[in-house]
Amino acid sequence: MNNNVLKILAGVLALGAVIVALIGIRLSGAPSAPAATAASAPAPAASARFVVAARDIQAGRMLESADVQLETAASAPQGSLGSTQQAIGQVSSRDITKGTPVLLDAIAPESLSALLQPGERAVAVQVDEVIGVGGFARPGDFVDVLQFMGATRENQDTSFAQVLVRRARILTFGDATQIDQAAPTAQGQATQEAMRETGAQAALQARERRQSLRSAVLAVRESEASALMLAANTGLLRLALRPKHEGSEPPDLASGRLTTRVSDLSPMRAKPAATDAGSPIIIQEGSKERRLTRNDAPAQP
Repeated sequence: MNNNVLKILAGVLALGAVIVALIGIRLSGAPSAPAATAASAPAPAASARFVVAARDIQAGRMLESADVQLETAASAPQGSLGSTQQAIGQVSSRDITKGTPVLLDAIAPESLSALLQPGERAVAVQVDEVIGVGGFARPGDFVDVLQFMGATRENQDTSFAQVLVRRARILTFGDATQIDQAAPTAQGQATQEAMRETGAQAALQARERRQSLRSAVLAVRESEASALMLAANTGLLRLALRPKHEGSEPPDLASGRLTTRVSDLSPMRAKPAATDAGSPIIIQEGSKERRLTRNDAPAQP
């Protein structure tokens, strides 16, 4: 009896071992793939690219390619830019520290006043295709303001032209403005790249600006604002486009106005050579003696 019980128990244990082995095999086979997926999920690869400042940027500076760079992270900050082309050419409305993301509101202020430096004033001037550099200027460019004055009693009946304002920054030009909060779409960027390759973009934009030219808003020094208003109402203004990367004027040149008069453009007139008076003619009239030279007018009878 004891032998039979032992045999039964041994059979039960053997069967249990087989069942446990089968269960172990099933558990160790199929769940291996989900486990690997679950292990890799907490560390997603960095895929978001956004623009950061490559160096410290001061407020009012027009951004260049050396000012910005792309950085990659798991997620992009809200309001960040996805391409450096969206930032290049824009003007920063506040100081941006190196390594800080360049956000849309940092280059797209709600008001033109955010683009003005201390001591600057925004003044609007009337422009057309000729006055406005043929429509090729754009916000962010720097211009000199030239003034022409016709001959009047106040300027001693002499026409002249002068450089009235140097290095004035364009805030708005026609319908174009530095305040542009619409980020370009991927399709729009592809179209712009294609037009840029053929050189048609600049021509198209210039043609559109010429059609919409009415006024330009310039950022000038406070001391130049009243002079600019007076010159706009008493003479003819014209904008002269300056190189984008040209520095500020030397102190001795920036403080003065370069004036050109009509006489400066006229050829020098040679002074007539002095004629030789020759020997005087002595006329004796009784006890009186009278001397005449060649330049003296003949006496009337």
